[in-house]
Formats: sequence, C-alpha cells, structure tokens
Amino acid sequence: MTSRDLHSTAHSGEGLLSYLWYAVALICCLYVAVLNTLPLFYFDSVGYYLKGTNVLKMLGVLDPAASTAGGAGGGLGGAGGTEKAGIDGSHSVWYSLVLAIFAGFASLKLVPLVNALLVLLTSALVVRVVSRVHGYGLNLPFAASFPIIVSAVSSLPFYVAFLMPDILTPLLLLVVALLTGYVRQMRWGEILLALAIGTMAGVFHISHLPILALLLPLSALGALVVELRRWWLAPLLVGIMLVLGVAEKSAFTIGVQEVTNEKVVYKPFITVRLIEDGPAYRFMERACPDDSIPTCALYEALQWSDDPYRLTASHILLEESPRLGSFLLMTPEDQRAVAEDQIPFFFRVLLSDPLGTSYAFLQNTWLQAMGFSVWMTLPHDDIITRAHGYGGDIVTLFVHGTLSADKSWLPAVERVHEVVYALSLLVIVYHLLRPAPFSAPILVLVAMVFLGILVNAFVCGGVSQPAARYGARVIWLLPYLAALLSLVRFAWLDRARDLQ
Repeated sequence: MTSRDLHSTAHSGEGLLSYLWYAVALICCLYVAVLNTLPLFYFDSVGYYLKGTNVLKMLGVLDPAASTAGGAGGGLGGAGGTEKAGIDGSHSVWYSLVLAIFAGFASLKLVPLVNALLVLLTSALVVRVVSRVHGYGLNLPFAASFPIIVSAVSSLPFYVAFLMPDILTPLLLLVVALLTGYVRQMRWGEILLALAIGTMAGVFHISHLPILALLLPLSALGALVVELRRWWLAPLLVGIMLVLGVAEKSAFTIGVQEVTNEKVVYKPFITVRLIEDGPAYRFMERACPDDSIPTCALYEALQWSDDPYRLTASHILLEESPRLGSFLLMTPEDQRAVAEDQIPFFFRVLLSDPLGTSYAFLQNTWLQAMGFSVWMTLPHDDIITRAHGYGGDIVTLFVHGTLSADKSWLPAVERVHEVVYALSLLVIVYHLLRPAPFSAPILVLVAMVFLGILVNAFVCGGVSQPAARYGARVIWLLPYLAALLSLVRFAWLDRARDLQ
C-alpha cells in the first residue's frame, strides 16, 4: 500500500464496507489463539481460575461439589489452600471471576475474543480523539484498525490469547497517555470510557497500581507541557483510577475478614527480589537471628539447602521441593509474618545499603526493558504438570495447544519481532525528527507511552523480577505508535494538498 493509497483509505467514507477493517483487525489479534486451538496460559492462570471458582461456590453460583479441583488455590502458601497463612491477595478476584465464569458457563476460548475487542475499543478511542481534535477526519474503522494490523507481527496476538490480565497493561498506558495529552478536548463519553478501561486495569492486576502511582506525577508534568489551562484534569483522572484500585483491594480485605475470619496477605515480591539481588541477603547475614525482624524466619529457611538456585526469587516464592524450596516450606504463621513484613523490611535494607539497593533496582529495570520475548506466554510441561496436580476439570481446561506443544517455530518468530521493534523505533524517530504536524498533545501522548513502558520495567523488574513476559506485554506499543504517527503524517500531507 503506497502513501497515496493510505491517504485515500484513511479518508474514505465510513460505509458498511469500511467496517470490515474491524473484522481484519480482530483476525490479526486472534490468529495466535486460532492457530493454537486453545488460549495460552501461565502458572498464575490456574490460580486465577481456582480463586474464581471458589468465590462462585461461596456465592452459591456453582455447586460446591462441582469438579473444580476442590478448595485449592485459596491460601497464600500451600497448594491445598487449607493452611492458615492467609488469603493470597496477589490474584485479582475480579479477573479470577472472569476466568471462572467463562469456564463454567461458556468457554475459556472466548476470553481471547474479549481481549481483542478491548484492544480494538481502546484503539478506536485513541484514534477518534486524535483525529477529531486535529481535524484530520480519518475514517475511524480503518484508522483504528491499521495500527493493530501492523502490531499483528509483534507480541500483541500472543497476549490477546493469554489467560492473564497482562493485555490490560498496554491499554492502561494508552488511556493515561491519551488523557494526559487530550483530556481538555475529550468529550464526557470518551473520558468515561478511558476512565473505565484504566480502572478495570487497576483492579485486574496488582502491578497496575504502582504503575498508576508512578504515572500520576508524570501525567501532571505532561499536562502542564500541553497547556496550563485545566492541567490538573489528567492527573486527577489518573488519581481516580488509582484510588478506585486501592479501594477495591481494601474492600476485598475487609470482605475476606468478615466472611472467612482470615487475613489477606500479599506475596513478599520485594523481599525475595532483594534477596536474589544481594542487599537483603547480606543484611540478613548481619542481622539474623533477630526476633524483632520477622523476615529472619525466611533467612533460616534458606539455610535448609546449600543449592545456590534456592536464592532465586521464583524458587523462593514458588518451589516446594526440599532442595530448592524455602518460603512454602515454612509454617503458615511464618509465611504470613514474612509477607506482612516486606515493606518494613525493604526500608531496613534500603537504610543499611542505599547504594546497593538503588543499583539493584536500576539494573533490574534495565534488564526488564531489554526483555520482550513471548516465550513465557507459551505453557510448558512444568506448568501443565503442576496444574493437573490439582485434579478436577483443570485436567481438560489447561492443556497444550498446537503452538505450545511444539515450540520449534519460536526462535524464528522472535527474530521477526526484534526486527519489527527496531524498525518501529526508527519510524517513530523519523516522524519526530522530520518537519511534521505533531503538536504538543500528540508529542506528549508519545512521550507518556514511552515513559509508561519504562515505568512498567521499573515496577516489574525492580519490585518483582525481570521477566520476558512483563516486557513483551507492552512492547507491541512501538509498532502501534509507528503506525499511528504514520497515519497522522499522511493525513496532514493529504490536508495540505487539499489546501493548495
């Protein structure tokens, strides 16, 4: 398609045929799920499903005797969920209910379709606002679909097929960037839609709350760059998303305590990350044993084996074998104490070694920013074996699909993705450096997306651990932005010709 073809297509009338672009975009989003014949999933996908089915049973929506792996998945530490370490709050109850409802009353195969529709809806919102504010008059079906079609040769379709709330992370970044650049010109319906998408992201994954917290001041600065008038609107809306997400967590905590008389606790992600990086382990070597430091119980558990791999964050949190396990082998009381101590413990470590702790966070942020393979979206044998250990209908719901059973194609696809991301960066830089119609709002939108990608890397790499899954979930925004900027440039050139 030439640039002239792109002009005419972007501005052609919105007749019935033009809406076929939406169908093309949906196909591009869904082809990985279709080729695999099943959705993709991860360890946590099973945890979400188990929590959701347990909630539906408690509400009387599902028969308590239904074959859904019994009561598994409720506890913080053990697989059986009967231990009293507390209720794990790391898995969103709302996303858990989504998976359980689809599995129980429809099919998990429909979840990718919902993901694809959310992506298309967000893209349509962004393009609609940009086109109207700048007077480009773009054909919405084509203009909303084109960036998605371009992004089909990236990580996007893998995350559409993924039974995790990760697809909401890039959508959250897009709506925050849109509000920062354009909220003064947005209509109430558009603002409410952006707020709804951002709030849904905030309550569907715990990592989105610190991302929102870090984006809030950046949104305020970006809004000030655009215009002083009503600059506070954008950070106010981002703040509302954050407050609603925190309020949901608080309501869940209170509800669990009222219904089950148990405490909601969160896995000690920060603690185990600092142990693997070194500052926390060195601190515990000096300070433990000390009854006033609950995390010393974890230090003792780490001495039960001399295998160096027991000190990796994932093994500390997830491993149950005597050789590599530690946290899950502790008593439920000690697990709960370590989990509740992670914030005070973080500040103890920071004060004892501020340079080492800061360096670890920055190094992990860099490693996270450079990791964007899609391999973690593809279930491997260990995930399926552990999932099937729960029994029930998990044995039929969480199995290999065509693509995940034989991953020999993955290296070639990863090379293609790397080329696409590199070219996308070049296209973005080209558009920004060339004389163009990019006024402050769209420049701020682009800047906020890039800052959002870095914030995602800081939160996931520094607080959790660098993992390809976290980088790949947002990296498809690069080809998306490259395509969006191309549309804007071509629309501007087309309008300039008409004025001559």
